[in-house]
Amino acid sequence: MKAVCAVEAAARELFPDGKPSDLGDVGKAITGTEPGKLPATIAKTFIGLYAFRGVGDGVAHEGTTGGAATQEIAEYVLSVAASQILLLVDLAQAQDSEVPF
Repeated sequence: MKAVCAVEAAARELFPDGKPSDLGDVGKAITGTEPGKLPATIAKTFIGLYAFRGVGDGVAHEGTTGGAATQEIAEYVLSVAASQILLLVDLAQAQDSEVPF
């Protein structure tokens, strides 16, 4: 699921503080209750999508415990990933960060 990789790449580029190693690290760094932060319950959707990439049957790491990556699931992941990138851009702009792309 290259779409999930795109979310991770966008998150790393938009929020480089602390040199995040993966999407989970970025999620933790930008989660909070303040304006411009990602609510914890929404952050879980980022982590869930990232986790599916690792355990989905036939996905990046070819796990067998996460379920099949059907066409319907792939379309869902693509749309959620696009929405997540848009949200990350909005959060970066709310923190007066320059969007590099």
